Amino acid sequence: MAEKYIRIHGDNIVECDRTLSMIHESLGGTITLMDSPIFMPTYEVKIRDHVFRIELLSGHGRWGVNIGNHLMENGGILREGADSYISEVLGGEEKLLLAIEYCSALPAGNNAWQRNGRALSSVLAGVPYLFMAELGGVELNGKREAIAPRKPNPIVPFSYLTTTKDYSTLCTPVYRPHPSITDELYSFFNDVFGYSDSLNIIRGILLGYDIEESIGILANKSLILVETLSGEKKRATTLKGNAWTEYLECDDRANWILQNSKMIWNKKTSDKVKTPQRMKYLLVEAKSLKLNTIGASDIPICLIPKTRINEFEELLKQKYSELEISLPKDKPLAVVWITGYKPTGEDSRPDRGLCPLAKMVLKDSAHIISIVYGPAKEKTWKLLEKGIDVLASNNGLWQSIYKICDGVLIDSVTKAKPEYIKIKQLPIIAQSELKISYNSEYNVTHSEHDIDTAIHQILTRSGLAECLCNPPGGDWSGINFYRNGNIYRWTSLPRVSEIGGKRPDHVFQQELNDGNLFISIESKGKGSDLEDGIGINLIAYLNDLFSLVPTSIKRVNTEWRLYNNRADLGEYHVISVGAFIYKNDEELKVQIERGSLDCIIAFEFQKPSVVHILSNDNGQLVENFVKKASERIRGFEVKIH
Repeated sequence: MAEKYIRIHGDNIVECDRTLSMIHESLGGTITLMDSPIFMPTYEVKIRDHVFRIELLSGHGRWGVNIGNHLMENGGILREGADSYISEVLGGEEKLLLAIEYCSALPAGNNAWQRNGRALSSVLAGVPYLFMAELGGVELNGKREAIAPRKPNPIVPFSYLTTTKDYSTLCTPVYRPHPSITDELYSFFNDVFGYSDSLNIIRGILLGYDIEESIGILANKSLILVETLSGEKKRATTLKGNAWTEYLECDDRANWILQNSKMIWNKKTSDKVKTPQRMKYLLVEAKSLKLNTIGASDIPICLIPKTRINEFEELLKQKYSELEISLPKDKPLAVVWITGYKPTGEDSRPDRGLCPLAKMVLKDSAHIISIVYGPAKEKTWKLLEKGIDVLASNNGLWQSIYKICDGVLIDSVTKAKPEYIKIKQLPIIAQSELKISYNSEYNVTHSEHDIDTAIHQILTRSGLAECLCNPPGGDWSGINFYRNGNIYRWTSLPRVSEIGGKRPDHVFQQELNDGNLFISIESKGKGSDLEDGIGINLIAYLNDLFSLVPTSIKRVNTEWRLYNNRADLGEYHVISVGAFIYKNDEELKVQIERGSLDCIIAFEFQKPSVVHILSNDNGQLVENFVKKASERIRGFEVKIH
């Protein structure tokens, strides 16, 4: 019987567990949790002639492996890793077999292209890429009422198609129904759902089968989605019908779109972000030039033919006469307009996907420059003074600019002077695979990641239903409530509720005849990081949320659908828990009182690990669940205080 040693490197335990589930679904057979540390679980999946030992490593960069660095060293453009990577250990090396990204955010606005940088970076570094996304989600108003479905701009799934074609590799979105989908939207998108096809790809990769047919099926579904989305638009804001196929198949896409499309770039501007006056005038006058698009008129990327680059260059020089601006003119020019920063100066993470989006669509058929005008914090410009390469090494947005653009114009209200920086780009060559040194020895510094992994491992095996698991970088897209065979779900969760409640990191539920029990958990690396009175806020959040209309429902033997009605939830009771790394017995007493908590769970990670529990009368039920789990899985001992 063939044995394979597989590792899942995940951003957190949620992504590791999702990927493990996909592997198990793709292979079938049996799955068993092996004797392993509660912070680094190992599973065994057995099918007829294969055994897979699968190790879950939550938290990128913590296990003697920094995949982001390896991606950059092997030709990637971002040091930012995908949500999870499947690798196979072969002797002294790990071969990265597949990157998987998970996204439950509504696929509209700038969220649509947030992952483009990760996708392109993985492909260029030699790692096939699957983007697991959802369709049919609805936007909620301030009262959490469903007001409108949100759909992606067709240029985004199209960019994955071009990348798959241009680099002869797997770079594909996989669409599933969003929990809040309506029957009407399910029918609308039915031909593009491709989860089972993604399982065929994973099975083929793990067993060495040819996956070209499955890649082709998913690519065709993406093309159907592109044509469907563009076909329903009343105004000519995107290409239509067979034009997308022609655009995809040609090698010189920049000139094709310039010759075959009359769409005018018309990106809307927003007053939310403070912008220098000169930049506002530039945006207005650039739109008055009636420039072309790269396939969709309402995204912040315009395309200029060679014959008009001088005209655009003169406009820039007119507005910024103090700068030396010289644009490349030997082929068309794509201009990427990047806000880059929120009104308060924090990074606008989705914007780091804009330059990769332009590159994925156009490849080498056009030069690319960017214009950045958001109010970055002063430390950003301090780093820029040391060189754009220095800034790029510290920031994902500037990495994407530095690795893709031929130049960048910067004008920000927080920067003393505008600046134009010319960047010399070398030809981008995609690698065929990525292998890294296998490191079986690790000296991991335990953190909140390990707390979340341990909680997830223990309480899911205690007889409780997991309603939410939200570790660092995790999924806070919804909380479930199990009731009489139905599952109600609240999506698009706020971080805090209107009454001051705090969104938990974990929620578990036990269905009881006389009501439901919920365990609401806040996890931190250190006990001192817990907020004063956090227990009160954890309970308040769930009480507030459950008083509102659920977004969706999964009835017995049916799929998720939009609900948006009042639900009879019956009686329920909430226990508040704080979890952190054990320091000493005294700290348990201090934190349960300071946090107004019902229970403290503190982890002492060793071999075996020790789970310390201190609770009041209300929280003693937690002790029973943890003890029950200790009878079912190994790797830890329980100490009641």
